[in-house]
Amino acid sequence: HSPHPDLSAMKSLITTNKNYDVDIHFPEDKELNLSKYDLVVFHNLPSNKFSMETEIAQLNRKRTPRLFVVGAQTQLSKFNAIQDNINIRGNSASLEEIQADLVPGFSSFTTAQEIGSKLRSFPPLIAPFGQYTSPSGSNVLLRQNIKKIATEYPLLSFKGKDGFKTGVLVGEGIWKWRLFDYLQYGNYDLVTELVNKSIQFLSTKEDKRRFRISTSKNLYKENEQIAFDAQLYNDNYEMVN
Repeated sequence: HSPHPDLSAMKSLITTNKNYDVDIHFPEDKELNLSKYDLVVFHNLPSNKFSMETEIAQLNRKRTPRLFVVGAQTQLSKFNAIQDNINIRGNSASLEEIQADLVPGFSSFTTAQEIGSKLRSFPPLIAPFGQYTSPSGSNVLLRQNIKKIATEYPLLSFKGKDGFKTGVLVGEGIWKWRLFDYLQYGNYDLVTELVNKSIQFLSTKEDKRRFRISTSKNLYKENEQIAFDAQLYNDNYEMVN
């Protein structure tokens, strides 16, 4: 929607992966052409000024994955109308500080074991006050912890539908997580992993063949032993044999 420290922070985190290039645009940019991108991040969009209906329709036609970062400028009724990953009944004019709880059993991709305990001490994100629900099919990685009270409200959630994936991060302020990560541990490893694993999962094309099996050759003698080699992958195409 407008300049924000999250933008440069997320760009720095994402481009640690040399396979990714990142461009930053504002909705009024005349050169904005979403058709050339493999993933689009909407930060504080849609807003009162920018409904993004045309852009969303364009992405739907190409089945382009997208990630929404919800914040103070997000127009919630428009946001609810253009995605079905998280529904928010509230008001962006009333904001709340929220921290993150890792959801046990999340299996779409792997995260470092210590990520759950470390995230609890990270600075809170700023999100609209309201009631949050996850419709059927949403896959929640992080839930909201409000004033040290664990809730069922989703904080970071993913959903696949109609041939593409949608992610929602409820709360702006990822730039504070990046700085705090370095202050505490001397690196950006934790927040980089969280952001890039999410980006990778959203942008990975759906592969129905997550279990693969092969042999060393096609023809065998009648009495010859046959050895099979197999690999099992999760939703993020990480081997989990």
